[in-house]
Amino acid sequence: MKGFNRWLTVITSLTMAVSAAYAAPKTLTNYEQLLQALEQGDEVRAIIHMDKCTVNKADVKGAADIGGSSTRINFTLFSHYKVPVNGQEKYTVATSQTLFTEHRAFGPVYAYGRLRVFEDNSAEFHAAYYDPKTYELKGAVNYNCHLGNGADQNSIVLFDASV
Repeated sequence: MKGFNRWLTVITSLTMAVSAAYAAPKTLTNYEQLLQALEQGDEVRAIIHMDKCTVNKADVKGAADIGGSSTRINFTLFSHYKVPVNGQEKYTVATSQTLFTEHRAFGPVYAYGRLRVFEDNSAEFHAAYYDPKTYELKGAVNYNCHLGNGADQNSIVLFDASV
């Protein structure tokens, strides 16, 4: 019977370990949860649905995409600081990344994306597209977004992938 109990303990432990490894990530729904997760070293990811954001047409440069697309950005590296927004200072958590991709209007480009999440749960996603040979700016757009839970109509969903 002792051998069976040991075997059962091993199987139960392995099952729990595998289940934990494949657990669904936790959704973060506000700035405070984001900041707490980052400050404790968690892996946070953002899914940005640009078609649910608003765009000021005056902020669009070139033939930048302004709808129907989405992207993911990781908070592997981030900054936490105050920034002036509409005459007020707001705390923000910001991250950015650059990748080589293909744009439907520009062809092959370096795509730069910067996500800033503000303390009022609003966010700004800046996308810019650069020629890979000359580094000339081909197009850019600023999206004004809001944090959501994935089931609402808000444009950004944050996931804590460490849990």
